[in-house]
Amino acid sequence: MSETKNELETLLEKAATEPGHRPAFFRTLLEATVWVPGAAAQGEQVVEDSVLDLQHWEKR
Repeated sequence: MSETKNELETLLEKAATEPGHRPAFFRTLLEATVWVPGAAAQGEQVVEDSVLDLQHWEKR
């Protein structure tokens, strides 16, 4: 993970403790492209040079 936080990460931190930031977080989330790492098959491990199946969604 990168050392710098993007706007979505910053808003998530604020929204978790300050309800007033939640609408901005959800608006930003709905506009974002989000990448989610998939899970390893049962009994397998993710190690260096493993092939990963990344799921993503984006607004069109």
